[in-house]
Amino acid sequence: MTAEGPALISRRGVLAGVAGAMVTTGCGSAGTPGRRGPGTTGADQLKRALPAYMPSKSVTPDIPSVAGAGGAASDPAFLSYPADPVQTVTGVPGSGGTYVTRTPLWGAIPPSNGNSYYDAVNAALGATLRMRPADGNTYVDALPALFASGRLPDWTQIPSWVNQRLNLGTAVERFADLTPYLSGDKIATYPNLANIPTSAWQAAVWNGRLYGIPSYSTTSNFPGYLFYRKDLFEKAGVSAEVRSAEDLFALGEALTDAKAGRWAFDDLWPYLLSPIDVLASPPGVRHPCQEPDVLRLGVERPDGTFDVLAELDGRYLSTEVAGGFTGRVIGMYAATGTVGFDWFDYEPLEHG
Repeated sequence: MTAEGPALISRRGVLAGVAGAMVTTGCGSAGTPGRRGPGTTGADQLKRALPAYMPSKSVTPDIPSVAGAGGAASDPAFLSYPADPVQTVTGVPGSGGTYVTRTPLWGAIPPSNGNSYYDAVNAALGATLRMRPADGNTYVDALPALFASGRLPDWTQIPSWVNQRLNLGTAVERFADLTPYLSGDKIATYPNLANIPTSAWQAAVWNGRLYGIPSYSTTSNFPGYLFYRKDLFEKAGVSAEVRSAEDLFALGEALTDAKAGRWAFDDLWPYLLSPIDVLASPPGVRHPCQEPDVLRLGVERPDGTFDVLAELDGRYLSTEVAGGFTGRVIGMYAATGTVGFDWFDYEPLEHG
């Protein structure tokens, strides 16, 4: 890490790391070049580098995790919220210091000064994280220039979907090698990290060494809420309570007036992904929502896509779109301070 290098990779140093990030060393090299592989990772190297999976025993799930092939594992399931939640980390983990992070963001970059959210996170950590978000749409193109500059932040988030387009090359040498601390049963020192299935760590391995910490794994969903324009719902005389796909389609038809340029939803798919995750179909089997009649329903704004969040202020804060917010989108409004929250109401996502 910056200033003190690998010496900071201690119990506190690892636990203070940003999830899904690679940790930068201060000296520009993660260790002895002779330990490195030829640029790819073989099966034996991968096995030696990956942490073991040790499911947490702090709370007993109703349906335990089931281990699968290749280090994969299902999520433990709870039929009700635990009556006595267990606090797995006590006290303040950090001991001062300032660390810079780089992450992708699809939306307006929030200010770092006077941000109450950042202030609360830093107070809880006992250290100062200076968040430096970058444009998510160009993030994969900006990373090579960042690596070439030699001025890396302390933590860099590298989404797994960029791996096929990103050649880290020798830049990986500038990140801290976590293998001596987390591989195999060594992960037991950090029970919360040991609770991450082994397969989730594979995207963090380069040249046979472990350099990153995964942000989530298996069927994790993005938490949040579905926000909607309460005034438009009331004007149309429709309820925001949706219990089935049929309810959703009926609501969409009632709120949409294509001639007037008003749509019930923007790009609906990412918002439905939150509560129901990915629809898995056996070969040759189609879900009802994949049928042509449903695809032609016509309740989404035609040019609505998840990638055009730059137009949020002009579209969602007008009468063009009646619903389609999630917690992660409304959070961007909270960061920029441009939203009139009295316009909105919300329904919690029901994860099934």
